[in-house]
Amino acid sequence: MQQRYYLKLNANLANFDQFSVRRFNLEEKLDDYYVLQLEATHMAADLPLENFIHQRVMFEMAPDIDWSGVMQVSRQQLDDSDNRRWHGVIQSAEQIATSADETCYRFTIVPRLALLNRITTTRLFQNETALSIVEKILRHHGFASEDFLLKSSRSLPRYEHRMQYRETDYAFIKRVLAREGLWFTFTQTASNEVISVADDVSHYIQLRQQALPFKPDAGLESDLEGLESKLEAQLSFDVNATAQGIKDNLKQQLMQGLMAKYSVSEFHVRYKAQYESVQIKDYNYRDANNSLLGKAGFNEQQPAAFGQPYIYGFFHHKDSGQAQEYARILHEHSVSRHILATGKSNVQSFAPGFTMGFSSDARVGNIRQWLLVSVHHSGARDEDYINSFSAIPSDSQWRPEPIKHPIIDGTIPGTICDAGQGPYAWVDEMGRYIVKFNLDMDGWQPGGESRPIRLAKPYAGGQYGQHFPLHVGTEVQLAFQNGDPDRPYIIGVLHTSTQPDHVPNTWRTRNVIRTWANNKIRMEDLSGHEHIKMATEYHKTQLNLGHLVDSGRDKRGEGFELRTDGWGALRSARALYLTTENQAAANGMQMDRTVAVKEIEGALSQASHLADVTAKHTSIKPRLETLSDLGENCAYLEKPVILTSAVAGMAQVSPKSILNSVGQDIHQQAGKDVFTGAGENITQTAVKSVQVLAQTEDLNLVAGKKTARLASHGSAVEITAAKKISVQSVGDEVLVNAKSGIKLASGGAYIEIKGGKISLYSPGPIEYKGNHQFQGPQGGNFPLPELPGSVCLECLRKARAQGVGIVER
Repeated sequence: MQQRYYLKLNANLANFDQFSVRRFNLEEKLDDYYVLQLEATHMAADLPLENFIHQRVMFEMAPDIDWSGVMQVSRQQLDDSDNRRWHGVIQSAEQIATSADETCYRFTIVPRLALLNRITTTRLFQNETALSIVEKILRHHGFASEDFLLKSSRSLPRYEHRMQYRETDYAFIKRVLAREGLWFTFTQTASNEVISVADDVSHYIQLRQQALPFKPDAGLESDLEGLESKLEAQLSFDVNATAQGIKDNLKQQLMQGLMAKYSVSEFHVRYKAQYESVQIKDYNYRDANNSLLGKAGFNEQQPAAFGQPYIYGFFHHKDSGQAQEYARILHEHSVSRHILATGKSNVQSFAPGFTMGFSSDARVGNIRQWLLVSVHHSGARDEDYINSFSAIPSDSQWRPEPIKHPIIDGTIPGTICDAGQGPYAWVDEMGRYIVKFNLDMDGWQPGGESRPIRLAKPYAGGQYGQHFPLHVGTEVQLAFQNGDPDRPYIIGVLHTSTQPDHVPNTWRTRNVIRTWANNKIRMEDLSGHEHIKMATEYHKTQLNLGHLVDSGRDKRGEGFELRTDGWGALRSARALYLTTENQAAANGMQMDRTVAVKEIEGALSQASHLADVTAKHTSIKPRLETLSDLGENCAYLEKPVILTSAVAGMAQVSPKSILNSVGQDIHQQAGKDVFTGAGENITQTAVKSVQVLAQTEDLNLVAGKKTARLASHGSAVEITAAKKISVQSVGDEVLVNAKSGIKLASGGAYIEIKGGKISLYSPGPIEYKGNHQFQGPQGGNFPLPELPGSVCLECLRKARAQGVGIVER
């Protein structure tokens, strides 16, 4: 039998290019690479098979015609475009038998794309479409532009994040393409195989055999009988001399003969159920109110259509438009499996992704045009070529089987990245960070290591929640929704050898929240040493509660301490209550002020009593209305007042000055004594009157060393006593001087000193005792002090309003 099958090696194996093909089996499918199992014999029994691995080869299958026998010329001198060929690389090679004359070898040959199915890897793709991902991977492995053809009938979505996780490049390519409904097949040129990716009926390739006969159990012999002799009779002239001239005529006749011999010998059609419609849904936090629901199906009732699968979260689509597209793709996948034909033929040009047709008289049913989805070729030296195939109606849109994403069990590590903001990591309004995946080997521009990734928090909501910002260099653990590598989120953060925990084992009883800038909340659980510390490094501002310790954990106090090296403010808009009243074990009401209210009531009662006493002894009764209001406000805390209560006393000290200023009245009450002392002077001034009353004891106004003065600068001075008044000078004289006169009176008699003379008046006798010396007139000069004039308050107010700085008295 004429040799029809050829194994052609590349230049690296040219010395061994003497194989004779014994038999072959070749499996082709849409959305998969083809696999050729080939047995071939060779004269050499010791071929270096290791050197054959990954070498480029071509398997060629010629039409079943003895060209050289017909025309006495080598078939290679004529057109070989009707030969069927497959390019590939040798995946495996083995010696299976040997004899004295020849050795048989078995080779497994696959396209170069199959080599991408050997190595598992992990890689991150960003801002890419399905086709751009495929192109990037192919070019990474050395595929040139002429090695692939990528096309789509629609605008493909651009993925923010697409991860290849523990997958071979080939498996990842299949998964990415299947997600978008893109299928692929191979076409062969004279020099290489071409990967063809497409997604539409218009992308199907038509075979020349569009009117094949259906001949059950028919062989090839009847078609070939007499073909060679007929051609020989017609071509009795010298072919070498006229080959070019008769080429077209010869080819036309041969093709007519070939077409006549090609036929389908078996053909079966199987029907199965299809989905009435498909519904998909997902959730996108970027558009949380959008249901992202998509539905696709038949517009009217169809045979064998039943059911509506509901698929959630598979496609991770971003909007309603994508939802509709993916629903349509899934429904088209169901429809494309509804009718499946299987059969056998001897048409060697059958290939997946190509359409073939039956002749009008072929009894194969109503469907005449079919898309081949798989073909199994076989042949041998002693067996005729035959193939088995499967096909779907050519008007059906083929969709590949959906491929589930790999599942990431657990978490993977990552590192918070610098997005150009220094040590403070970039974070957006949705709490997302840029993360460098530790598994990612590719280099990215700063801030482009990942898409923004959300941080899971224990508490979150609209404009509220818990927020502890992550910093550049922090290790995070990334989890994945439903285990999907394309849906990462930050589930937690971890300490590392370079970023150890801030609470060592020696402090294991401490619970600490500490920020990068050393702002912290520390809670100590050690029995007998319980405390809480809230602190910031700025001005060393701290609130310490409980058992207070220093940096060495030595006790430095207990209770509470609020301190700062900066400014401080204690502010309460309702009322403020400061007290040392005890509430054992924190029992009792927050604003319980029983002791303080009792003291207020006592003070009010005493003030009222003393006011009555003052009124009896003076013409003015102290006003107690403001005191009563203050006492009521402090008792009920219904106004913004400050109430202080100290059970064991209160001290207010300062090495400098203290100012007490009020807009109305100052009331000071003491159950016993009031002591007012000064290291130098005491000055008390009242615009109106000053009342000083000692009800039952002495009133002492004493100057220890200097002059004691009692003066009235604007009116009289009155000294009245129920009993004796004594005016004495122990070491000097008593001087009584008056500008307008002096009168000393008792019982109606009086002495008047006025105008430089002394007059004695008495309703009775005047007695003189003692010696008398009468001399001429003589007087003394006793100047009076100049008294300051009183200040006119109304004049002061007017001057202040007019901006006058000096006012005359």
